[in-house]
Amino acid sequence: MMVLDDFAAVSHSRTQDALRAAIERLAGELEFERYGIQYVTGRLDGGYDWRAVENRPDGYRETALTSGIGGFCPVMQHVKLSSMPLFWDREFYLKANNPANWEEQAPWGYGTGFSVAAHLGEDKHVVVGLEREKALCDTAEQLARKMAAFQLVATYVIDPCVAVLGDEAGARLECPLTKRELEVLQWTLDGKTAWEVGEILGITERTAALHVNHASQKLGSVNKHQAALKALRLGWIR
Repeated sequence: MMVLDDFAAVSHSRTQDALRAAIERLAGELEFERYGIQYVTGRLDGGYDWRAVENRPDGYRETALTSGIGGFCPVMQHVKLSSMPLFWDREFYLKANNPANWEEQAPWGYGTGFSVAAHLGEDKHVVVGLEREKALCDTAEQLARKMAAFQLVATYVIDPCVAVLGDEAGARLECPLTKRELEVLQWTLDGKTAWEVGEILGITERTAALHVNHASQKLGSVNKHQAALKALRLGWIR
């Protein structure tokens, strides 16, 4: 069972080895053998640079290049265009008219999985994926719970991924947030809703939400949870 310490280990990762160990533990808790965290940045020539923490099996990359695996992968097409989390399996590839792609990758441990992308602006992207070879036997309710857990994992992974793979770890940045924005993020980190934060600070729920939104925009975060985790990592809140 995933516990708060597991998520904290991801959030506080400062090296690739630490990030690898933390995400591998969480992947195992969700019963997935493969994992991949990719940091993608656009280049001036229109291409992309990829950095990853993953446990891709030996020989898979070479096989993919020679066989065409990933040439038109419907999962990758989805994450390129959307920030919605995706559960995929053989049926997903069949509906995308690409069963051959699935047949080639499944024996390598890529038979079913979860994928999601965070598009962070400035042509920076984080792609998080968990995969396994065998099909899941979960009920619809169990699958929904796993999807929710995966989304939470991905939220915790985004900021340390940028910090570690984007060579931003340890950077001493001047805090751009106001005192009130920091207060709101601190209470958000403690699990408070906008309404609860408003009650604590003596402001309206709408004002509390505005402070969160402004803080998220300043930090280039996709949501309030990532903003709070980034502020925590940079030492602006505790």
